[in-house]
Amino acid sequence: MVTFDKVKYDCQGQGEFHVVKSLDSGFSLQGRFIKYRQNRFPTVTRSLAFNSGEDNEKTIQVNVPDTASDGICTPTFLMDGVAEQMQEDEVTIGDLRIKRTTTSNSRGFIFYYESTGVQLKVTAKFWNGCYLAADLCLPDCYKRRGESFVGLLGTPDGDNSNDWMDSSGYNLPFNSNRKAQTNYCTANWCIENQAESIFHYNDNGQDEKGKSFDDYNNCNLGPDSETEACMSNPDRVVPGLTDICKKDEACLLDGCVGGIEAAKLYVHTVLGMVDKNCGKELLYEDFEDPDDEGWGTIAKMSEGDGASFLRLSKGANSASKSLDIPGDASLVEIE
Repeated sequence: MVTFDKVKYDCQGQGEFHVVKSLDSGFSLQGRFIKYRQNRFPTVTRSLAFNSGEDNEKTIQVNVPDTASDGICTPTFLMDGVAEQMQEDEVTIGDLRIKRTTTSNSRGFIFYYESTGVQLKVTAKFWNGCYLAADLCLPDCYKRRGESFVGLLGTPDGDNSNDWMDSSGYNLPFNSNRKAQTNYCTANWCIENQAESIFHYNDNGQDEKGKSFDDYNNCNLGPDSETEACMSNPDRVVPGLTDICKKDEACLLDGCVGGIEAAKLYVHTVLGMVDKNCGKELLYEDFEDPDDEGWGTIAKMSEGDGASFLRLSKGANSASKSLDIPGDASLVEIE
């Protein structure tokens, strides 16, 4: 888990959680965290639900299957409980633009609200099963609306000292102990009352898989002792793990659960990718495509701010550095 202000910690709770919610509107992002195996931690995100809090906007829910087909996890999404089938790679529904993203090993969606610049990028990936990775972007102009945000992602105010809080927004001291982090996560942000959930359940109280809210609700379960033991001494359990992960806890966690190859996969897919430009709609280019011409525009400017591009060099299939793109940049090249 990485907050808006770059505080890293680990949750490992099971159930539905408040990832971000506004204390002043209906703005809400919730995640459904499930163990990646029935008998083994850690938990992964299998579903996300989002409502922008704007008038007449529908709740979006993105789901991913438990298993991949030919190594690919293909997500689907609902709008107010109705399954949507995109006939084109990009569609506009009122104020919302939806872009389908495709690379050689992932599938996903970008949801972009033109009036506010809010952007939610959801990508389905595979590692011991399918899971969702999400990035929520609140541009500076949106933050200045004066809303108070709480949840697992903290408060987007540039101050990383206040990213832990209770449900009312009262600041809590950060704790680097992993057990304490799980306790913070479950005690403050696990949804125990179905009335607070924005995930879709039909009139019989079941979701698309025939499961009920109570089937997912495991807020009372504590952290995984086996994984905890590995995290306290990674190289003893998985020799050479710290050489790959250094001090990145998310990488170490993947390595403790899945071994060296899982850690390498984390480094390749997470640490080595270009981050999005907040407030911009991003279009990703896969350079493994044999028909690719060698240069690909993977960032699309929002209206009114001129051409703004991000390019990759010919022959590269991913960016090798992680960087923040200035909002006023006219051209960024990675050689």
